[in-house]
Amino acid sequence: MAELYGITGKIARIDLSREKVTVIEPDVELYKKFLGGATLGMYYLFKEGIVSPDVDPFSPENVLQVMLGPLNGAAPNNRSVFVTKSPYGFICISLAGGQTAAKLRFAGWDGLQIVGKAKDPVYIAVIDDKIEIRDASDLWGKDAEEAEMELKKRVLAPIEYKDANVLTKYDMTPEWVEIRPPDPEKTIGAKRLAGVWLIGPAGENKVWFAGIMTEGFRAHGRYGSGAIAGSKNLKGIVVRGTKGQKLADKTKFLSIMNDIVNKEKQNYFWRSYGTAGIGYAEAIPKSGFPIRNWQWESWRDPRVAKALTGPFMDDASFIRKEACPGCALKCATTTQITSADPMLDGNITDMPDWEAMGMVGGNLGYLEMPGKTPSDPYTGDHFDQAEALAKTQYTTMLFDKYGMDFIEGGALIAFLMELRQRGYIGPEDLDGIDLKWGDVHAVDAIIRKIVKREGIGDVLAKGLFPTAEYFAEKKGKP
Repeated sequence: MAELYGITGKIARIDLSREKVTVIEPDVELYKKFLGGATLGMYYLFKEGIVSPDVDPFSPENVLQVMLGPLNGAAPNNRSVFVTKSPYGFICISLAGGQTAAKLRFAGWDGLQIVGKAKDPVYIAVIDDKIEIRDASDLWGKDAEEAEMELKKRVLAPIEYKDANVLTKYDMTPEWVEIRPPDPEKTIGAKRLAGVWLIGPAGENKVWFAGIMTEGFRAHGRYGSGAIAGSKNLKGIVVRGTKGQKLADKTKFLSIMNDIVNKEKQNYFWRSYGTAGIGYAEAIPKSGFPIRNWQWESWRDPRVAKALTGPFMDDASFIRKEACPGCALKCATTTQITSADPMLDGNITDMPDWEAMGMVGGNLGYLEMPGKTPSDPYTGDHFDQAEALAKTQYTTMLFDKYGMDFIEGGALIAFLMELRQRGYIGPEDLDGIDLKWGDVHAVDAIIRKIVKREGIGDVLAKGLFPTAEYFAEKKGKP
C-alpha cells in the first residue's frame, strides 16, 4: 500500500461479545470517495445491512462507530462523529468537539467500530496500536463527569510509567498523603492526558435520547448514541495517542492552519462569548427563540432576555475559557452557578450555549417573573435575572451529568408543561410532580425520573413523540 497522509488506513473493529479486536484496512478508493467521518460510517451501515428495518437498534448486531476525517488531528477545531442506528429507528449522526478525536488519530486510527454486547460493563482502552476491553463494573451508575475523571487515571501511555516512583510519602504533607497517596506505577508529574468518550446513567438505562459525552459538557447529543452504547454495556472509550499524524506537505498545511487561527483571533465576539452571545439577538431582534414550547418566540420586554446575554453571563458566572485542539476561539466557558437556591448554588457547569439557553431556558419558562407571561412587562431586577440564568445553567448541568440530549429533553419537558398549562395532564399523571413553567425543582424531579426510567419516567425516556402518543391514548385526545 502506498504511504498514506492525513489518514492512517486503519479502523479497529471491536467485538464485545467475542472480546476480540480486528483491524479493517479500507481501500484507498473508499477514502477518496467518502473521505471519512459520517459518510464513511454511513457506508458501513449500508454495507452491513444495519439500515434495514429488521435490525433492532438495541441488538448486538447494531454497529456503534466513531469515525474521523483527514483533518482530525493536526488541524484546529477537531470534531468527532458517532454513527450508528438510532433508538428511533433512523440513522444517528452525532457530532461534538473536544480533544479525543485528535487523540484517536494520534493513536494511529481512522475510527472504531463496536459490535456485540459485553456480559458485564466494560470500557475500551486505546493506547496507540494496543486496544483492550477492560472491566468497568465499578463505574456503572456513576455520572459522566465523575466517571470521566476516573477513566483518565486508568489509561496512560508507556512514557508515563516509571520503574520507580521518585515521590514518596516523606516528600508530602500528611494531608496530601491521605488525599492522594503515592502510586508506585506513577511518578512526579504523571499527567492525565487521555481523552474519553463515555455515557452517563441515562445511556446505561437506554434512555432513547442519551448522548455520548466528553470533557464534562461536550455532547454527541442527538439521536441516542449513548443509549446504543448502554445497550452494549459499554461505559466508555479512553484514548491515549502518541504517534502523531503524517502530512503530505507539512509546511503548506501549517501555513493554511496559521491563516485560519489568525482569522479566529480577530473575532472578538466568538472569542469572548461563543454561542452564549447569540441568545439575545435570536430572542429580541430576530424573534426566533423557543419560549414555553414555542408558544412565543420573543419577549415583549427585552429586559427579560438580559439574563442570557454574553456580558451578563460573564459577570455572573464565567470562570475560564475552554478550547478544542488548536482553536483560537475558545468558545466554551466553564461557569459556577450563583443562586439563592441551595440546590443550584455553587455547581460547576458550562455557559450555557445557544441550544441549552433556548431549549432548557426560555423553553421551560425560566426567564419570566412568577405569574407573568412573555407578553407582560418585566418587573424583576438584576438578581432575578441572575436566578433565571442559574436555573438554565443548573438544568444544562443535569443533562450533561446524566448524559442526555437537552434539545430533545427540553422539548419533551416543555411539551409536558404545556399539557399541564392547558389542563390535559396534572401531577397525578407525572407521579405527583406538578410540572409548571419556571419550576426548576419540578424539572429536577422529572429529569431524575427519566434517567432512572422510574414510574412515568419509563414512558418519557422514549422521547417526545412516543410520550405524545401515550398521553393522547390515555386521555382520549388523539
